[in-house]
Amino acid sequence: MAQEIIRKSLAERKAQSTTAYDLKKSSSIKLAGLRSNAGKSSSHINQVPIASKSIDELILDAKQLLRYLVEMTSKKIINSSETAVSDAIEGLVMVNSGLTTMCGGRVVIRKDVDAIKQKSQVTIISGGGSGHEPAWAGYVGPGLLTAAVCGNIFASPPSQIIYETILRCASDNPAGTLVVVKNYTGDRVNFGLAIERAKALGLKCEMVVAAEDCALTSADRSAGRRGLCGSMLIDKVAGAMSEDGKCLEDIVSTCRQVNISMGTIGVSLGPCCLPGSSQPLFTLGSEEVELGLDKGEKVAVVINNLGGTSYLELNIVAKEILSLCASAKDSIIN
Repeated sequence: MAQEIIRKSLAERKAQSTTAYDLKKSSSIKLAGLRSNAGKSSSHINQVPIASKSIDELILDAKQLLRYLVEMTSKKIINSSETAVSDAIEGLVMVNSGLTTMCGGRVVIRKDVDAIKQKSQVTIISGGGSGHEPAWAGYVGPGLLTAAVCGNIFASPPSQIIYETILRCASDNPAGTLVVVKNYTGDRVNFGLAIERAKALGLKCEMVVAAEDCALTSADRSAGRRGLCGSMLIDKVAGAMSEDGKCLEDIVSTCRQVNISMGTIGVSLGPCCLPGSSQPLFTLGSEEVELGLDKGEKVAVVINNLGGTSYLELNIVAKEILSLCASAKDSIIN
């Protein structure tokens, strides 16, 4: 029905006018929503004789124009929304010589994983949806993660590639593997299934669930507290203990204690848009923020921007938080 309306409108337009707008061919890189066309006019549209175009061609032009406007509004420096995650992972590996990929490029893993297993050190795996970089692939390295499994933007990775990652890290490794999972339904299901499959093969593998969002405390919630940037602290504790040669059981016990002893507070100043979309994921008024709160006797401060806040702002936040902690005479671990 909608296409017929478009056809009728364009047919009427064609009968009344001699010109229409057409998009230029663009480069593959969108920079701040703009397209580059070397050696051509800076205008994004050209006037061409409308009489030389069929209705189907005009409909295609309209669709291309709509797609361009959506991409321009989202303002992402990407080649395409479909390849954004894979391109980012490839770039990460290219600038970090100690890393490589597996499972079609959706798993980042240390090149020395076999040496880690030969030293009988516990291998550490984490992962989840992309879009909050450097989490989680950016935490792969000495003293942190052995591997990270990357899903699509804000989406849990498939259970199969999680399973294959566990096989790579846990096989021929008597020390075993720890998998750190964020407390989201998709992650719990996909990582949980992969871990159970690995255990069924006799592999030594355990899971620690990061669930430290102190803005969610209701006991009747099916998922409970979310796993936020506090899971990075668990990754660090687990990675450091592994480097020190601690056993899997001790690492699991310590990480679970860390999880129940911390809280994360998230502050949202505004919504984001997924790559390729101009629609915000939620709405906030111009004078509104989203905020939660918790406190404790000793404070380990991790200030994280989830990939969307400038370091200028983060340093201001750090100053205010540390000043408040100092005035309250809290013990601070930076």
